[in-house]
Amino acid sequence: MQCHRGGVGVEVPVDEAVSLHYVFDQRDLQVVSMRGGPGEWEGGPESQARLREAIESKTTTMARAGATGYQTHLVMVHSILGSTHSWREYLAENPLEGPHPQHIWAVDLDVRLGTQGRELAEQIWPR
Repeated sequence: MQCHRGGVGVEVPVDEAVSLHYVFDQRDLQVVSMRGGPGEWEGGPESQARLREAIESKTTTMARAGATGYQTHLVMVHSILGSTHSWREYLAENPLEGPHPQHIWAVDLDVRLGTQGRELAEQIWPR
């Protein structure tokens, strides 16, 4: 409600680690559950499908780079994932076939350093 009243560009702190930014104007206030809205990015089949698609779309490119002697890294950039647990779980249950990507990294754009024990960048493959 504070975001809606304040208008575009307003930042409303939820706690010391999380804040909301109002990024587009809406005539009516919309209330969305974190589970049914942005929270669906955090885990489960939707998140795992996006991870699988990202890996599959870059495997051929990374294999070509690896064939010429380069070490390959796939960097997954996210801002509302919250945790990479679902991705780690998916990779443990569905190990990558072939040598590439050799490394997968998750970069969280929504981490405030020193909070919640999360890191800006973490290697999620190999474990």
